[in-house]
Amino acid sequence: MQKYKASLSRSNGREFWSIIFRHPVRLDGKGKYGLRIRRGLGTSNKEVAENFVQQMNEILADETLWTPAARNQALARNYNDIIIRAFYDDLEEQQINFRILRNNRIPLPLDKQYRSMLILGATGVGKTTFLRQLMGTYSKSDRFPTTSAGRTTTCDMEVICAEQEEFEGVVTFLTRIEVRTYVEECVQAAVHAKLIGASEEDIIQKFILHKDQRFRLNYVLGDLSLISESQNDEFDFFDDELDDEDLLEEDEIEEIDLRIEMSGKLSVYLSRINDISVEAVNSLTQSFELEKDELSIGDKQALRELIVEEYLEQNTEFLEVVDDLMDDIQNRFSHLEVSGLTKDSTDWAISYYFNNRNKKEFLKRMRLFSSNHKDQWGRLLTPIVEGLRLKGPFKPDGYDEVPKLILYDGEGIGHSSDSETTLPDKVTDLFGQVQTILLVDKGDQPMVGPSRMVIKSAVISGHIRKLILCFTHMDAVKGDSMKRGVEKVNHVKASISTALNSLNDGYGRSYIASVEQLLKERSYFFFKMQTKMVQASSSQLMDLINHIFNMKDSDDDQMPKAELQYHFLNLSMSIQNAIKEFHEKWDAILGLGRSNGVKPEHWTRVRALSKRLALLNHHSYDTLKPISDFIDLLQDHLAQFITKPKKCEPEDIKDIVTEKIRQDVYSQLHQIAPKILLADKKQHWKAAYNYTGRGSATLRAKDIQEIYQDAAPIFGETPREALDEFKFQEMMNGLVEEIIQKYDGELLTFRNANNNSD
Repeated sequence: MQKYKASLSRSNGREFWSIIFRHPVRLDGKGKYGLRIRRGLGTSNKEVAENFVQQMNEILADETLWTPAARNQALARNYNDIIIRAFYDDLEEQQINFRILRNNRIPLPLDKQYRSMLILGATGVGKTTFLRQLMGTYSKSDRFPTTSAGRTTTCDMEVICAEQEEFEGVVTFLTRIEVRTYVEECVQAAVHAKLIGASEEDIIQKFILHKDQRFRLNYVLGDLSLISESQNDEFDFFDDELDDEDLLEEDEIEEIDLRIEMSGKLSVYLSRINDISVEAVNSLTQSFELEKDELSIGDKQALRELIVEEYLEQNTEFLEVVDDLMDDIQNRFSHLEVSGLTKDSTDWAISYYFNNRNKKEFLKRMRLFSSNHKDQWGRLLTPIVEGLRLKGPFKPDGYDEVPKLILYDGEGIGHSSDSETTLPDKVTDLFGQVQTILLVDKGDQPMVGPSRMVIKSAVISGHIRKLILCFTHMDAVKGDSMKRGVEKVNHVKASISTALNSLNDGYGRSYIASVEQLLKERSYFFFKMQTKMVQASSSQLMDLINHIFNMKDSDDDQMPKAELQYHFLNLSMSIQNAIKEFHEKWDAILGLGRSNGVKPEHWTRVRALSKRLALLNHHSYDTLKPISDFIDLLQDHLAQFITKPKKCEPEDIKDIVTEKIRQDVYSQLHQIAPKILLADKKQHWKAAYNYTGRGSATLRAKDIQEIYQDAAPIFGETPREALDEFKFQEMMNGLVEEIIQKYDGELLTFRNANNNSD
């Protein structure tokens, strides 16, 4: 009997047929052969569709056709291209480099007169508003990028200010597997909510809003509330009047009939989710002889896990709901010009290019990929955007010429949680690629957690001389002793000293004092930035831009020579102390140990982390960032070692030279950490994710602990062969020594240290 067989599928309301089959040589999310594939056949003719199914079944029945090399044999048999692509595309896992995709459409300028700037700041500090001022797009007609009290920036944005007539934009989208993962988790969350008796409102929220608050189905598929607008709202008296920022042009608003239709479709999805929930509870409670109305809290939790692990992922109705949602999302690409779209082998859009000489029309199109306006729900692609690059004659008010700036903006620091202690490595990796790092902070709440993270990272990475501080909301700084603007500025500057205090012991008071003076000299202050800026703020912005163009690049060829000496033993101890601190932190997170200030994470979050690393190649999940933690802790200990050489002559260039060494080490760590913790351990992460049932949380935690121990062992404490213990240490010793020697430094062993002392 044939093990793998294809079948036809056509959901209610769909015109075209699809084919569904389990792929015999592709792994599913559990690491088992039989990945479920669903492809549109592009035909409404059942006879033609059945012929396609027959062709696929012939391939599935012949194992000699199951290799990439057999594609030519399939072509020789005259199988339809749709069937050949469905089986052979993506047989070998390929990673998409989104930055290269954007470069292919809009290359980054090679002109050395351009200045690149990374803009960082906590959520809500006015980072996007500041970007608007730099771009000159703060006006009511432009209003780009989107600003609101909520979290709006959830993708990477790059803006190239260029003296040219047209405006250009390229958008890169999340991959199909990423979007499907989010959709599955939204549907699962809604089922879970139904099972534990949550309110209808809560079930709806679980369905349309992913728990990490980045992925929102209603932005793409519509506003569910439209079908119940006639219901009374007990909080009507709190409704805000529309301000100018809320007003859209008529052609930006989805037609009301279509919006109501999409709202009704979402309602149907909720009804289908309800049916799945009822069926699941009845099936599983009978199987385990549990009474659904008498489940304890612990049993409900266990039931939820069973539904996710053993039922929903194999449930036809669940898979069909997810398939249909994915179809509806993919249909949103049909509103874009085909000429601007680039698609993958599954017809999923991976990038879109658009250009227009009219600034207003250009920004109107770009808002489809960045807005969160309620009147546009159902046509927005914001939740599935990975990155956005714009190029055009953007310039701030008061500038006659377009400043040659490349602006990098992204998700706010602390977007996931205020408890974060480490910057994402995708952010810190940019430190070495830009010439300026601009930290935007609130003047009325200066230098709290996220801002301190940025300053610390700039210090340990050696990039502190790139840092500029920009304080917004200065008009909100209040106090009896702060009546005048200069008094408010002095108050905010004092917070810089407090933020740097914790770094004194590791880097020396003299060095940190010089950093404090540097940052105070590079601080700029802004009042009322939402609209056209007042004169004082406008002058500050002009001074800031002029300062950016006057900053000097550090050039290795111009680096002064210094006689540097370090002790090998101190290097080894620094590396081991960092690794020990990393293991202690993550043992505590995994519930396998204790560490001051670190709480164990719930097993569901640890499982979600393993899923992101195993299946999506992400480096983190929410605040759980093992790769970033590894880089941060190792760099911190190495930076303290590098900052304090045994000998440096001449002494007055020590800070400059040691900062360059720290920069090079930091860059290398961003290459090493993802490799040893993720790329080399991919199958181990899949194994950790695949655990289910009783005891799975502990087994998963121990597997993850073992991944970390294998990657970076602790001398004498990790249960590994002695040679394995030295492998990572030797690699790091060699890397740091090579960089020290690059700047004419020397790493002393006991023998040559004694010779030098003689």
